[in-house]
Amino acid sequence: MTFSRTIMIVSIQCWFGIGFVLSCVASLTLIGQEPAPYIVKGIAQVIQTRELQYGPLTVSLLNNGESGLAHFVIRKVGHFFVYSFIAICLFHLFKARDSIYRMILVLLVVTTIAVTDEFIQAFIPNRTALLTDIFVDITGCLHSIFLMKLWYLCRLRKALA
Repeated sequence: MTFSRTIMIVSIQCWFGIGFVLSCVASLTLIGQEPAPYIVKGIAQVIQTRELQYGPLTVSLLNNGESGLAHFVIRKVGHFFVYSFIAICLFHLFKARDSIYRMILVLLVVTTIAVTDEFIQAFIPNRTALLTDIFVDITGCLHSIFLMKLWYLCRLRKALA
């Protein structure tokens, strides 16, 4: 095993460990300073009076307030990009001759992690397990797979030119 591959494996394990701890401790998700006022106001202006149905939850400015709405949007965008990052790491970790097999393997591992994370949340007080969170996580994974594949195709095209 090469040194860079070992570092990648250790990095992924650390990332999973941190994610597991943060997922299990519900109070840590809201600790810290409020989002910057311009972020809160910006999100509130985009959403305004519209309601967003997110699984069984109805998220709106009226129901959640500006700060609650900003926290919700930031957490979901965070989910998207965390799972996107995990997919990139796994994509580099798995070396398969067939790129379709590699993409499916990354998608299966990320889906398993997302389902496991939501399953754990079902047993934690003040947390909810939502299928829509799994959908956000898988979308982040597909986003990275698409970008990685596009990047490889551009590199291949450049090399052949």
